[in-house]
Amino acid sequence: MARAEANFWQQGWGLIQFLDTARTGLLGLLGVNANVLIWAADEEDEEGSHCLAALMTRAATGGQVDAMRLLLDHPSATPALLMQTTSDGLSPLILAAQGGHVDVMRLLLDHPSADAEAMVMYTNNAGWNALIGAAEEGHVEAMRVLLDHPSADAAEMMMHADGDGWTAFGWAAQGGHVDAMHLLLDHPSADSEALLMRTNDHGLTALMEAAGEGHVEAMRLMLFHSSADAAIMMLPDDQGVTALMEATMFGRVEAMRLLLDHPSADAAATIALRNSTGDCALTMAAQFAAHHSSPGSWQPLLLLLRHVASEPLPSAAQRARMTKVLETLCQSQHFKALLGSDQPDDVHDECIRLLLAHGACTARPWCDNPVVSRIIHAQFNNDAAQLTRVPQLLNEAVVGFVFTWQQQQQ
Repeated sequence: MARAEANFWQQGWGLIQFLDTARTGLLGLLGVNANVLIWAADEEDEEGSHCLAALMTRAATGGQVDAMRLLLDHPSATPALLMQTTSDGLSPLILAAQGGHVDVMRLLLDHPSADAEAMVMYTNNAGWNALIGAAEEGHVEAMRVLLDHPSADAAEMMMHADGDGWTAFGWAAQGGHVDAMHLLLDHPSADSEALLMRTNDHGLTALMEAAGEGHVEAMRLMLFHSSADAAIMMLPDDQGVTALMEATMFGRVEAMRLLLDHPSADAAATIALRNSTGDCALTMAAQFAAHHSSPGSWQPLLLLLRHVASEPLPSAAQRARMTKVLETLCQSQHFKALLGSDQPDDVHDECIRLLLAHGACTARPWCDNPVVSRIIHAQFNNDAAQLTRVPQLLNEAVVGFVFTWQQQQQ
């Protein structure tokens, strides 16, 4: 029997590969290799799975229609065999759905021995059903086969969440699969508002995931759908992180812009929100700028600063936020050389200029570098009349710094 097991995979899988290209003579081929398939129906491999089921798993994974048809025509193709799973709990239908193999899916669901309802509603060890498997890869036609099957409870399938709390819609959004998202939101059985507002086990929404991945078109669909609620933009997860923060942490400038420029957005309020560690989008943007050397690494910070409302007399909270951002930039080892250079840079200069305009305190040792000094010098144009206005704009620490600097200029 050990020799038979050793030969089985060669003969059985070789048969499947051959049948995948053969379009005629299937029954004759079955007769020639009947001993392999009959033995496979009754024996188990070393992992305890039926070998015929293992062949079916391979055919489903590879989308091999002719091979699957041959296997399903075998007398041992029982309902239990059709539900046989891999070690990860993946059924043939889930495997076919993940690969977008629509014809294989139809063969499985329409087989006379199939319990189609059990097959479409089945979930694996991680809580995945076939719809989630198809949605994660953006296979729209595979999703349509499942949702429109007469045995399917489409509404229940769409609202089913896996072990982490993600629905098929959440997985489609993570991958930026806009067509798949459209199919789910616009399906007659869909509760589109519930799909949009649904959070996973950690409080994350589909919008947050799409923002973190930079899937702008997926975000646009969610933000402008007829069932969309603008409150989703301000909704925090369990750690207080919003969609804007998710986009900012990964430097997704276009995603940030979409959120900030939304007609219903309160950009200033959204920027000022803090997470559970006290960080806001501005401090996250500063951390991103400080730890990335790419040319666009300061763009997220510049975008946020341009959306901060100008205040004639910045509040203590705003001054503290701006000061923390400037401190993060100036203390970064990566940017000390850049900030210590006296070579102008439009983006960096504008960021620091806006930080100063919004109340950042510069009377700190970590701000003692040519860039900040040069920008302060340019900001007030060496005009003593303007310098006398600085105490009205900045806090007491800045007052001492500015007048000390003024005396040094005389």
